Amino acid sequence: KTDPWGISTAVDIYACVPDIIQNAGMIDKFVKDLGERIGMKCIEDCQVIHFGEGETLTGFSMSHPIDTSHISGHFADATHTAYLNIFSCKLYEPREAAEFAMSFFKAHHYKMQIALRE
Repeated sequence: KTDPWGISTAVDIYACVPDIIQNAGMIDKFVKDLGERIGMKCIEDCQVIHFGEGETLTGFSMSHPIDTSHISGHFADATHTAYLNIFSCKLYEPREAAEFAMSFFKAHHYKMQIALRE
């Protein structure tokens, strides 16, 4: 479809630098920088919470409303992987968002899934 109502992108970012994904301040900065990069206005405060039990589940989770919808993610301590979800009714370039995230977290590679919302 050439005129979707919105776009949803899931990005898995592998081999992130632990000092970045395990730092709440850096995660908050990432979301604000990403919002600027893809032309979205961040509203309210970003929620960044560290939780999870057991070595394989712990990490920060982030949730941030943007003026056109929402950015969220989980940052896995054990695997040094970031799992991001970006949803907006304002269109943006998913590859730009993914490559910015990979660069910010100094990661090795990423996988991306895109869904156009009707």
